[in-house]
Amino acid sequence: MGYSASAYLVYGFKCSKIDLQTVKQVRGCNHPQTGGKFCPECGKPMFVEKTETIDLDYGYENEKNLALYSSDYESYERVVGFVLGYTDSISEVNMPTPEMKKALLDFIQEHNLDYNEMHLAVKLILHHSY
Repeated sequence: MGYSASAYLVYGFKCSKIDLQTVKQVRGCNHPQTGGKFCPECGKPMFVEKTETIDLDYGYENEKNLALYSSDYESYERVVGFVLGYTDSISEVNMPTPEMKKALLDFIQEHNLDYNEMHLAVKLILHHSY
């Protein structure tokens, strides 16, 4: 078995696992919808809350698109963003582009996350694998 340690510069926003979940209102049963809070046929709530995890590629596998990066240090910090560079090739660090910023802000808005432009920054993500 081998050991690999890397550091990535990621442009994005720091978040928690809970932040990457959305709560949606879904039907509580399959009977026709009425105006009440409960179904008159079965008694179940007309709508219930369902928690879903936002589908996002895990970094290190897809480094060209918006992805999720997790640090093995810093209490397993999580960052949603784009890779700008690696420690292996520090001479090739990219700068955040307006397209990256727009994609991040669109993602935040689409998923109704409690983040904004002020949360966007370049983060250092430390990662190792065995």
